[in-house]
Amino acid sequence: YQYDIHVIPTSYDDGVEEIPSHQYSVTEYVKAVDARNPNYEAAASGLWMSYDFTPFEVRVTSSRKSLFHFFTECCAILGGIFAFSGMLDNFAHQIHKSLDNGSRGVLE
Repeated sequence: YQYDIHVIPTSYDDGVEEIPSHQYSVTEYVKAVDARNPNYEAAASGLWMSYDFTPFEVRVTSSRKSLFHFFTECCAILGGIFAFSGMLDNFAHQIHKSLDNGSRGVLE
């Protein structure tokens, strides 16, 4: 078995208190050993562990956005909906217009 362990120092800040912590990830590698097969490449059996400490710190902070920022985002969403519905209306109008012109030419 071989294990790769990565450790990242982390601090959580909610504006009142800063909490130091660590994030970690572990990757496991397993290699099957078959001693009965003569063509099998022998590997050293055992438990291998490698540690990797990250030289930087991740800071997670929580903050609130202002009321003005909230209204600005709402206006941006409404403007996007208005623009998209205008494009859909124009597309539907062009299709309707092309179908009307095509059907008049066939009937006449």
